[in-house]
This record gives sequence, C-alpha cells and structure tokens, in this order.
Amino acid sequence: MKTEDYYELRRDFNNAFEIKSNSKFQLISKQSYELEYSMMLEELNEYKKACEEKDLTEVLDAITDMLYLLFGISYKHGLSVAQLENAFKEVHRSNMSKLWDGRVVKNDKGKVIKPITFSEPNLRKIIDNV
Repeated sequence: MKTEDYYELRRDFNNAFEIKSNSKFQLISKQSYELEYSMMLEELNEYKKACEEKDLTEVLDAITDMLYLLFGISYKHGLSVAQLENAFKEVHRSNMSKLWDGRVVKNDKGKVIKPITFSEPNLRKIIDNV
C-alpha cells in the first residue's frame, strides 16, 4: 500500500466516527492530543507485554494499532501525504548520517551514537513549503 492508501482508510474512519481532522498542518486541541497520547501509551504497553509473553499475534496487533494511530494523528493534524512522506525521507537521511565512516557505533544499551558529522533533520522546510 502507498501512504495515500493509509490516509484514505483513516479518512474513512475519521468521517464514519466524526473525528475532526484539519485540512492543513496545524496544532490540535489539548483534549485531542491527550487522547492520542494515552492511546499510544496503551499500545506501547501492549507491545511490551506481547514481547515479554512472546506472543507474535499480539505483537502484530500492537504494531498495527500504533501505525493506525500514527496515521490518524498525522491526518488529524492536517499533514498532507506529501508532507508526511517528505518528513520521513528527511528523518531517514538524518538517521543515515549517524554512520561513522560507514561504521555503526552504539552505546552499551544498543543506541546508535551520533558522530560529529551527524546532520539534524530539517523538518522546518517541509512545514514552510505548504
């Protein structure tokens, strides 16, 4: 599926369940973002529990629910498909700049360490090009 397909599914859901979405990228109400936050936390906890219990069906359920929520949050904020795709590409570009001369360096917890050549993602350009 393409990003626009996921957006179309969420648009259908949002319309059917009377969930307000914006037509351009902007902030949402405190009540709305608090709801989204709590639902994401619930799914993150379900993911952790499913991993601990080695339950692949529940792992898939949690991952899919988080993706569904993230597409919904993006749509609710009014991000366009192009903005979301461009932001993802820009974050990927930035993440790839974490290589140390082609090598991966991680801390003792397994998190990738940023070299001095790391380049922060420039997401402002995506917001400004609306």
